[in-house]
Amino acid sequence: MATLALLAVGKKVENSFEITEDFKGIDIAAISADVLFTISDSDKCTVVCKDNEKISYDVSVLNGSLEILQIKAKDNRKWYEHITFFDFGSSKIIVSLPRDMICSALVETNTGDVTCSPKLSFSDLYIITDTGDVKLEDIKTEKNFSLKTDTGDATISGITANYMKIEADTADIKLSGGSVTEKLEISTDTGDV
Repeated sequence: MATLALLAVGKKVENSFEITEDFKGIDIAAISADVLFTISDSDKCTVVCKDNEKISYDVSVLNGSLEILQIKAKDNRKWYEHITFFDFGSSKIIVSLPRDMICSALVETNTGDVTCSPKLSFSDLYIITDTGDVKLEDIKTEKNFSLKTDTGDATISGITANYMKIEADTADIKLSGGSVTEKLEISTDTGDV
């Protein structure tokens, strides 16, 4: 008689952080979590991290001249805990920004998707992903927008920027509406634009 052993994926937990310090930029280093920017219902920035109990998040404002809100994932799983057959519910980092806040953002994720709610504004927005998809709608950047993806597809509509650079390996890029006032660069190896 054969037996089947299913490896546990660990319990999902949710941690919320209210950011009380001022900051000018956001730096997110995610492992596999989806990253979602939303508009806050209040004048405070909040960060909600939903993930496996063995993945912890350091959410803090680094002092200094830049005052960066840093959100960094730390994977505390053993090598064998990465082998799973079922993983119910995706990991997420939800950053809720006040409607009138404008800051720069750098988002790096391996497999997580990146999404922004419409009507958000950034001074600069940089997104780097390996296989995660990117969906942006009606986003304003005062200066630069940059997206680098390997295989994750990108759907971008209604974005405004002075400078926009999109690089992809095999990803499909869908770009519609919006405006670029200075320079637009789009390059892909084998993906469609």
